Amino acid sequence: MKRCLRIAGYIQIFDEAIFFELNFSEILSKTNLSKKYKPIPKYPPIIEDLALLTDEKVQVGRIIEEIKKQSPLISQVSLLDVFDNTKTFHIIYQHRERNLTNEEVSKIREKILEALKKKFKIRLKE
Repeated sequence: MKRCLRIAGYIQIFDEAIFFELNFSEILSKTNLSKKYKPIPKYPPIIEDLALLTDEKVQVGRIIEEIKKQSPLISQVSLLDVFDNTKTFHIIYQHRERNLTNEEVSKIREKILEALKKKFKIRLKE
């Protein structure tokens, strides 16, 4: 039977509980409270998923950083799926002042694949 401690009548703490303290002053000192307004883009994004064959030793964060470095038109990159040595990344391309063409996105994709191949020996899954 678990022993229960009632605090102020509405919180129950059991024997298996973990207690910790948070220093809110420290958390607030590292927080940026200024807000920036960023309008919603008028032009739609182009979204694609790239399935890449990777070595398990390569960290996902490093891959995402390398993808983002390839163009300012890449607005978001996220890991979508992992299966064996294949990682699928969800990439969103967007220009804030005009529509992107398929040719522009194709050039960026080739640049991404070339950089990943050179730096991490990653290639596109066929």
